[in-house]
Amino acid sequence: MKIPYHDLAEDQFERLVLAICTWLLGPSVQGFSKGPDGGKDARFFGKAEQFPSATGPWDGRIVIQAKHTDLINRKFSEPEFASEAASSVLSEELPRIQRLRKAGELDYYMLFSNRRLAGVAEERLRKRIAIAAGIDDAAVYLAGEEDLDKYLTLEPDIRRRAGIDRLFDIDPFIDPADLARIIKGLAEARDCLAAIPGSDIPPPEQRLAFAEKNLINGLSEEYAQLVQTYLKDFAPLQAFLAAPENAEHLGWYTDTVADLNGLVLSQRRSDQPFDQVLERTLRLLLDRDYDLKRQKRLTRTVLYYMYWNCDLGRDSHD
Repeated sequence: MKIPYHDLAEDQFERLVLAICTWLLGPSVQGFSKGPDGGKDARFFGKAEQFPSATGPWDGRIVIQAKHTDLINRKFSEPEFASEAASSVLSEELPRIQRLRKAGELDYYMLFSNRRLAGVAEERLRKRIAIAAGIDDAAVYLAGEEDLDKYLTLEPDIRRRAGIDRLFDIDPFIDPADLARIIKGLAEARDCLAAIPGSDIPPPEQRLAFAEKNLINGLSEEYAQLVQTYLKDFAPLQAFLAAPENAEHLGWYTDTVADLNGLVLSQRRSDQPFDQVLERTLRLLLDRDYDLKRQKRLTRTVLYYMYWNCDLGRDSHD
């Protein structure tokens, strides 16, 4: 089962990284310790057992960093992590790397994070770190969520060694990654979709009328009016999902609907207006995914479409 890394505490994530590095480098990896600048790192000195390969291992002083986020679906390339701004995570880390290198304590550098790492970002960030440290870029390694998954697949016992093998008996109840893919697809197709006229088309005949659905779910008249202001955007969205070339997006849509209905059911109280449920769901999605936060209107449009199309919420009084 895939680990929801965002649900780990910071020290649990550090133990996971330590277990991975012990497997890759060797048992003499020293654990994370809090330094005077507040940074945390692990270290290894010697010849690695199998990194980057058993035939060509690193040999020297290796500094290991773990950067955890409790948000889902984050990326190395996001400005708050990787921009040139002095406040970004990487910008704050570079002076520390330089000090370690100057003190003769760093020959190689490894950075692990529960973020997604694309190839273009990996190359750019790896070279930036290498230049700052004055080392070859082959002496820098960045590991993202995909790499963490790979190591846990190759060596399942890492979970036990890190003490997290019994933490997750069920999958997390919501992951906005599929919805983010839909939103990105819609954003990229925006020019084409703009040519499709919007209309106040009714829900499919086999579904409830909008007013009846609102009554069943407890959606206020004021909020229903807000949803209706998005009706002009529903026809392009419907056309996008119906297009044969977007079959994969339709699959993501179906999966997202299932996840969001589970989320709605888990947080709904009998005395709670459905307005609050929709707004809380929207906030959770925006807070947990960078792409969704960048496309707030599109995200709200898709959420309202799900409700209007009777994919989200109750369809009967039972």
